[in-house]
Amino acid sequence: SAILFYNKSRELDAKYAPPLNNLGVVYQIRGSIQKAALAYKEATKVNPLSVTPIYNLAQLQLSGGQVESALLAFQALVKRNDEDADALAGFATSLLIRGDFAQAVKVFDRLSNSARQSPVYGTNFALALKLTGNDSKAREILAQVASSPDQNMIAYYNKVKNFIYQVNP
Repeated sequence: SAILFYNKSRELDAKYAPPLNNLGVVYQIRGSIQKAALAYKEATKVNPLSVTPIYNLAQLQLSGGQVESALLAFQALVKRNDEDADALAGFATSLLIRGDFAQAVKVFDRLSNSARQSPVYGTNFALALKLTGNDSKAREILAQVASSPDQNMIAYYNKVKNFIYQVNP
């Protein structure tokens, strides 16, 4: 029914981007990745200043292995607002996945202390540090993660934690 209501909303104002973005979210949740990507792209066309659909598309690209496309989108978002923790973390994670560990650390290092406490951001930052050989800082960052990761992330968090605390990887 959400799809019906978002489409009705679009009929009222076709130039209003949030319903398109929200359709993308619904499609993504349902596993319709291509429809989600199209909705995010359309929302960006309708309102190029809206950052949420750009961020959502970049996240979708990153999860789909389109690292370079995601990296460019996150980089553009950081240029718009260099204090946006979500954009910084997405940019850094893209660099991490690409294998540019030192650059990823530089970008993660720009996150505020409270942002570093996020299980996703802190875990990825700690991993980037470990991969650059900075074991002590990796342990310090991982220890700052504020709460236990949710069910979707616990296995990844535990793998990173085990890797960081390994004496001889």
